[in-house]
Amino acid sequence: MNRELNNLYNEFHTSVESLRVSRGLSKITSDKEMVLNGFVRSFDVFLKIIKFLIKQHKVNCEYPANCIKQAVKFGLLAKEKIYLEMLEDKYKIIQLKDKRCPEELFNRVQVMYIPLLANFLKKVGDNYLV
Repeated sequence: MNRELNNLYNEFHTSVESLRVSRGLSKITSDKEMVLNGFVRSFDVFLKIIKFLIKQHKVNCEYPANCIKQAVKFGLLAKEKIYLEMLEDKYKIIQLKDKRCPEELFNRVQVMYIPLLANFLKKVGDNYLV
């Protein structure tokens, strides 16, 4: 379709695949940090893709929460709530620098967010790339 989208997709693919691999590692602190940092990187690229796809509808979104809401409106995402929670958790992770990550936050990334990002990756690959 577009070179920019292909580049974003390739970056997202690499990031999500790396995240999936790190997901299977043990739960020691350094591995948790790797998973959380990978999630933040993947989520940032996810938002770039959302912005790009929304722009194709002649709509600009400046803020991540607004982009998520617009993505639901245009059928790019099924449910708004989980992605807004994901955004909130991304901010929590960024604020945790040099602090211990709560286990429930790490578990949400592992159990819920990684599969959602992987599903979105597949959707983009299946529906928007030539």
